[in-house]
Amino acid sequence: MAKVQPAFNVRFRVVDNNSANPNAPERNMIMDFTCENAKKMADFLIKKIDEANLNDTTIRIYTDKKEFTEESGFSLWGGMWGNGGRLQPLPPKDESQGNVESKDDFPF
Repeated sequence: MAKVQPAFNVRFRVVDNNSANPNAPERNMIMDFTCENAKKMADFLIKKIDEANLNDTTIRIYTDKKEFTEESGFSLWGGMWGNGGRLQPLPPKDESQGNVESKDDFPF
C-alpha cells in the first residue's frame, strides 16, 4: 500500500527584523515555495474553500481576548523547531475521505 503524502510541504524560517521603522514586526516569517508546491498549495486551498462553504465551517476572528466574530473558513496548522519549520496539512486518512477538522479554538 502506497504511503499517503500531504497535499503540499512548504518550509519556512523566522528571522529577526532589522528595520528601524517603529511599526515593523519583531520577526519576519519567510516561506520558500517551489513552483510545484505553490501549485499544490493553491489547489489544496481552493478545495478547502469549497469544503468550508459546503459544510458551513467557521473560524473565529479575534479582536480581543474575549471578543471575536465567526467567519466562513478553515484552519491550517504548521510546526516550528527553533527558527524554522514546516507548513503542511495532515495527509487524508485515505483517498476517499478528508481529515476531520477540530472545532477547538486556541486564539492565543
